[in-house]
Amino acid sequence: MGGEGRRMDSWRLRIRYRRRQHFFCSNDFDAKLIGGSVSNTPTAIGDFGNAMSDASSTKGRRRQAHRKSRNGCAHCKTMHRKCDEVHPTCGGCRQHGVTCSFTSPSKSCGHTECPLAIADLLLLHQWLKGDDGLSKDHNGQTKKRENDHQMDLAFAHPYLLHTILSLAALRLFHKEPHNTAYYAQASSHNLAALQYARPNITQSSREHSEPLFLFSAFTSLYAFAEPPLRMLSSGHLPAADVIGDLLVSFRMGRGILAITASNKDYLKEATNRNDELWPDETAEVMSTLEADFPQLLRLLELVGHHCKEEHKRGILEAVTRLFAIMSLLQRRSVTDSSMRLIQTWHMHADPALSTLWEARDPIGMVILAYYAVLVNLRSNVWFFARWPPLILDAVQTSLGSEWQEHLIWPRNEIAKKPVNPQEMDT
Repeated sequence: MGGEGRRMDSWRLRIRYRRRQHFFCSNDFDAKLIGGSVSNTPTAIGDFGNAMSDASSTKGRRRQAHRKSRNGCAHCKTMHRKCDEVHPTCGGCRQHGVTCSFTSPSKSCGHTECPLAIADLLLLHQWLKGDDGLSKDHNGQTKKRENDHQMDLAFAHPYLLHTILSLAALRLFHKEPHNTAYYAQASSHNLAALQYARPNITQSSREHSEPLFLFSAFTSLYAFAEPPLRMLSSGHLPAADVIGDLLVSFRMGRGILAITASNKDYLKEATNRNDELWPDETAEVMSTLEADFPQLLRLLELVGHHCKEEHKRGILEAVTRLFAIMSLLQRRSVTDSSMRLIQTWHMHADPALSTLWEARDPIGMVILAYYAVLVNLRSNVWFFARWPPLILDAVQTSLGSEWQEHLIWPRNEIAKKPVNPQEMDT
């Protein structure tokens, strides 16, 4: 090749590198990924939620032939071979027994070739401080070990790192709602996390089992925490569909179950646990539940009167468990976030209840109002704080006058004096 040809190739490589570097490192990452607007973020999350919840059924499915590999490893690009973009070792490199550039930070632009910006280091610092309501159930040493382990996994798996940074950015935006740059950072990192996770989401492997489990849990939490904050971010964003956004986060939660099911053995090995990931703690309160909550019987009667016979049992069990978790939370200190109990209630609810929610059935809407009471019991935790009145208002608006009497108790509970300010997680 002549000198002119070599100069042209060198010029093309430099342009390609600069475009890719700008794409992954600029604050406009989210806009480039979704067509120039962060307003599509809820759609992206919702679509990915459906993919997560269908993960078990799509396991092993080959990627569509027309989909291009834009962030492949260096070896696949050199060989002009399509890369499956699985981190930290792609399928092509694994098959040919070569070292994948994804395992070498200095060679992977999508991984760590672009150093974290100062703004991202601030997010990382925010996460490591651990004042986010995610680890308060543990003592200091346990929390430190969890943080250290999570960060080891995060730096090895970009989708987990971006998810952590997205939650940290949302946390800061909750504290400083006037600083919309935090919301933009959150959207950017969330979309980056979804992009990196997509090639791996249907993979069942020892290497990805734990980071994918953490990714799905944190992404589900992001989908839950983001909608109330989106309303504060900018006037040009679309009006929130409160119930719709809540159901998106529920679908993301069910994605955790799918990922857990497809990686069950690997997860037990990685976490050294032989027990259930979500043990049922409600047995201790069942004997006094009806005496503690007279409202439970009234709601059970309402479900029994209006629901189809084939759906009654599952919905009655879900309602009973909802009140059992309320009872558990009332017995515990508000500094015990009990996030797992609240977030897993809808994950384990009968599918018939999800059908009622999707159809905006009045019974389903009334049950959501009671769920708002459950969330309100931990309104001192930042990602729960804004939801209870939003859910209640949306339910009240969706129901006719004949259903309003069933919302009296939820309305009174949510209107009560909030948690002691000295215990607030601000």
